[in-house]
Amino acid sequence: VTLREAIDKAQRSIPLVLNLKKVDGEGIDFSHLILRGSCLDQAKMRRCRFVGTDLSGALMIGANFDRCDLVGADLVDTDLTRAVFAHSFLSFADLRRSCLIEAVFRDTDLMGSVLWKANLWNTDISGAAHIKEKNFYDPSKPGNSKHACLLEKDAFTAFEAYRSVKHYFYHGEPAREGLDY
Repeated sequence: VTLREAIDKAQRSIPLVLNLKKVDGEGIDFSHLILRGSCLDQAKMRRCRFVGTDLSGALMIGANFDRCDLVGADLVDTDLTRAVFAHSFLSFADLRRSCLIEAVFRDTDLMGSVLWKANLWNTDISGAAHIKEKNFYDPSKPGNSKHACLLEKDAFTAFEAYRSVKHYFYHGEPAREGLDY
């Protein structure tokens, strides 16, 4: 039985914890599966679908997503350190409190995604489309910019994330080392 056959036969309402570390997957439909706490470290996914998939708490360190669809995916508290998203869709994905340290977004749509308290240290968002300041607002307090996580001032990581995002908003390119604001 191949991975694709096993996923196709899986019941969408039963939680699964998968170890897909270093898996090379193509064209697999993980949509609407409950994969909380699964491991996709260093996985290479091409043209895979994760529409509405619950990947909260998953380990996805160094994962590579090329032409993947993660629309509406639950990625709360997910470790996406050094993950790469190329030509992918993360529209309306929930990335609250996710670790996106040194992640890269190339031609990736983040329309309506939630990045509240996501760790964006050294993240390259220059290839992210439809990213707005409201992506960083607390979703429990819609429309209230006073609760944007970018306003945190005391943590070094928050400052670095804010510096990178601020540079992106004003200049349309990633911040370079040594720039003063």
